[in-house]
Amino acid sequence: AVWTKYPDQRLINRMLAQCEKGKKLDNGFKKELQQEIMEEFNKGTIEEQKPVQ
Repeated sequence: AVWTKYPDQRLINRMLAQCEKGKKLDNGFKKELQQEIMEEFNKGTIEEQKPVQ
C-alpha cells in the first residue's frame, strides 16, 4: 500500500468534522469515536478502489 497526501487529508477531514461536532476530548478522541473515524476512512478507501465503468 502507498500512503499519499490524499489519504492524509481525508483522515484529517474526518477528524476535523468530529471536532466541529464537539466530539473531541481535551487530549484526543474517545475510543468509540476513533473507531468511527477509521470506519469512515476505510469505507472511503474501498470506494476509491472500485473500478470506474
